Formats: sequence, C-alpha cells, structure tokens
Amino acid sequence: MLGTRFLIAIATGAAAALAAAGVAPAGTADRPMSGSCDTTFSISNTGVISITGTCLLTHLGRASYTATQTAVPNPDGTLHLTITGFYTAANGDILRSTLDGTARFTATGVAYSTTETFTGGTGRFADASGSDADEGVAAFTGATTGTSSFVTSGQIAY
Repeated sequence: MLGTRFLIAIATGAAAALAAAGVAPAGTADRPMSGSCDTTFSISNTGVISITGTCLLTHLGRASYTATQTAVPNPDGTLHLTITGFYTAANGDILRSTLDGTARFTATGVAYSTTETFTGGTGRFADASGSDADEGVAAFTGATTGTSSFVTSGQIAY
C-alpha cells in the first residue's frame, strides 16, 4: 500500500513537472502551424466586425473561417484588436481561437499584427492549444466593407 502511494506521488510529480516545462499532454504533440487566409469583412452599426473567408493551413487543409472582431482606438492612433475565430476543416472539425493585436492605418486600409491562441474545438481539435503570429492587411471596398489577407506561423498541439 505504501509502495503504491509512493508510485502515485512520483507519477503525479512527474506529470506536474512536464506540464510546468511546457510539454504537450499525452496524446498531443507540438506541431508547426502555418498558412494563409483571404477574408471579407463588414462593420455593423454597433462597430462589431464580422469576418468570413477561406484559409489554406497545415493540419486543416482548405478551411473556412468565421470571426467576430472589435477594434478600439489607442491614444497613439493605432487600433487594439480582439477577435474570436473559428476555422472549420473540410471534415467538419473546428479549431477555435482568440486573437489580440494592433492595427495601424495605411493609405488603403490597415496593416495588422496579432497573436492567435488556440483554445480547443471539436473532433481532433477538442483539446487543441498553442499560438501563432498573424500578419495581414485589410482594404476597404465600401464604407463598411472590405477584404483582408493574412499569413500565420506558430505551433499547435492536438
């Protein structure tokens, strides 16, 4: 009995040490994540920005993308961006993400940089984690509509 408790204590301590070291949980593996997306956006009269598009991403292939974004002006003239997004792979598995970043105005729209954090999903992405960096540009095609494209690179575990 004492030996069993000792082994459980050692196993628990080892699991905690691995988690603290950033090692992916059993059944998951850190993998490179990269790709690109082309989207359209529309700004509602409340200021919420709806985004839809198509992406080509490692681990998802051709995927659809939907997101909701808010943009808050910063004192320095840039914008603080927060986004909740969903990638849907061809087989229906969904990868959920949150993004936080900054945009600056350009002659034709905005250029932006965000950090994306993967927060689970469905199917093989149910326990997904990781993050990547996104760089993109958005251009207005109307008063409240436009197009955007971005590239992404980072890590994902699932």
